[in-house]
Amino acid sequence: MSAQPLFIATGAWTRLFTLCFVVADPAAVESGPFCPSLVWDLQADPAEGAFLPGSNGVVLTLVSGDPGVSTGAEERAVQFNWAYAVHDGKPFGLPVAESCVRVEVDCGEDTP
Repeated sequence: MSAQPLFIATGAWTRLFTLCFVVADPAAVESGPFCPSLVWDLQADPAEGAFLPGSNGVVLTLVSGDPGVSTGAEERAVQFNWAYAVHDGKPFGLPVAESCVRVEVDCGEDTP
């Protein structure tokens, strides 16, 4: 089964996917807003590659003239609830509270 091609806009961001998750223990985050981070493995300067040694970080390829051949693309990543550090080296960044949700636990008579 082959995936359908995705055409990416050249002048705007293209949404590639949506991330959903379940909070296994809502009590752990009920005291305040919950601001989960999504961190792409790509340094602030994409030319420097990934944080992990030997990894290219976010990798996109483009189909060239021959459908069996692809070429590289310049990748940029926008971190979610995470900011790059202003210094070189580790840690490369830290979580930030930009887009948060409130987790509320609804306890009723039948709640264990």
